Amino acid sequence: MLNFDRKRISAIGGSVRLNQGTNRIRLYLGLGSKLMLLTLSLLLPLAAFAYTDPLDTPASKQDSAVYSLLLDVAKAAERLVVVGERGHILYSDDQGLNWEQAEVPALAHLNAVSFPTAKQGWAVGDDAVILHSENGGLSWVRQYDERDSADPAPLLDVLFLNEQDGLAIGAYGKLLRTSDAGQTWIDWQDHLDNLDGWHLNAITVDAEGTLYIAGEAGFVYRSVDAGESWKTLEVPHEGSFLGVVTSADPGQLVVFGIGGYIFTSRDAGDSWHQVAVDTQAGLAGGTLLDDGSIIIVGSEGVVLKGDSQGNKFILHNREDRLPMSSVAAVGTGEYLMVGLGGVHRLNPEAIESLSEGLKR
Repeated sequence: MLNFDRKRISAIGGSVRLNQGTNRIRLYLGLGSKLMLLTLSLLLPLAAFAYTDPLDTPASKQDSAVYSLLLDVAKAAERLVVVGERGHILYSDDQGLNWEQAEVPALAHLNAVSFPTAKQGWAVGDDAVILHSENGGLSWVRQYDERDSADPAPLLDVLFLNEQDGLAIGAYGKLLRTSDAGQTWIDWQDHLDNLDGWHLNAITVDAEGTLYIAGEAGFVYRSVDAGESWKTLEVPHEGSFLGVVTSADPGQLVVFGIGGYIFTSRDAGDSWHQVAVDTQAGLAGGTLLDDGSIIIVGSEGVVLKGDSQGNKFILHNREDRLPMSSVAAVGTGEYLMVGLGGVHRLNPEAIESLSEGLKR
């Protein structure tokens, strides 16, 4: 028989109906405020069709993939690797000028990617999927997904400290840990004080090995023992944090999120200072630059550049106003961003304006 996964369909507001009179199937998919109607004509007997789980369906290669929704960018030595919707993973060996699509075994929506070395990388996404690459992102294999978990949830970020030790975080307080390069993943969320299951949105590590997690409802966590245990940090804010960036200076970090809120700490999160910025746009991703300054991107085309202390941020709005979710420094003083519309570069005039603004 035709076997649609009703659990997956209902999760996005859909339903399946069979019209016995015409022998046609109607699949209704509710996507946000829109309703998509897909009618499948059965030219062969129903028994000839079988549902294939997207987790078992390789991502298709498309020339337009570089313009699709992309959500994270990471460096694998000199190579750039980006991930996004429909299992799209692309890599570039020329600072983002040209891109090739990787071999990916699943159609899952991918949210984040981490490369602790030039060759070893991990990507995570919806359906609790975890993918692994051993060749710098050229090809990937699936290590873990929701079928391996008693409590599945989308994974929103991943961080590997080396080739063996890594953590993946996600919705509803999901926290997974591995110490064998992802061969086994252990549910670690009981080690956080998060009984309400607030989403965990971003994870990072500073130069001294201290880990930080930023999450919903103003929650920020710190670990000084490689994720073995976690302390809840008191931040004077109840909104959601979407990103966290550590500075080159020990104990200095910046958290940011919905509503344009930015908070900085100089003592590893024991105390916090709110930084005023001229935007209420959601701030989604950021990175530390070689000169110690910080770049943050977000919705409404927002790009913020902060000084090395995180005390001052200069705002630039991209003309297209497209939301960006992640940013990386490439070349000499250039920034490559990913988000809606795929890969973007910040024009030289904007870069100069941001840098000059910090000097004033």
